[in-house]
Amino acid sequence: MNALKQLKDTLCTSFAGMRITGRYLRPGTEVTRLYPEAPAVVFDRTRGRLNVDMDKCTACTLCAKACPVQCIDITGEKKLQGKGKRAARFIIDFSRCMFCGLCVEACHFAAIRHTGKCDFSSYVREDLIVDFGTGFYAQDDVSPPL
Repeated sequence: MNALKQLKDTLCTSFAGMRITGRYLRPGTEVTRLYPEAPAVVFDRTRGRLNVDMDKCTACTLCAKACPVQCIDITGEKKLQGKGKRAARFIIDFSRCMFCGLCVEACHFAAIRHTGKCDFSSYVREDLIVDFGTGFYAQDDVSPPL
């Protein structure tokens, strides 16, 4: 008697699952997106590629210190006019970045932020190293970039 009850429950739940699956077998009810033709859905709080606003950056290196994998390299120099520093070289190695958001939280000036762009692949690792810096004032006394 117990075996018949288990068989009945098994058949009922299997039929219910197949009925739900059968709804998606009709044409026009596909739920899979074809990626290159249809762009990926990006949500509001997506941690995508990092972008740096160099006008706000003061080369304080707090973001580089907060990064757990040390993928941010900043070289600063004094401004020609006024007080303060600016980032002459601001390099982010996206092949090492784990998109944790600690650098965004560490920046007091909101100079670094996540964008919604999540699809940036490359066959060459050097394409994933991006320099957001503004360049040095004098190129004579500067070591070459990485």
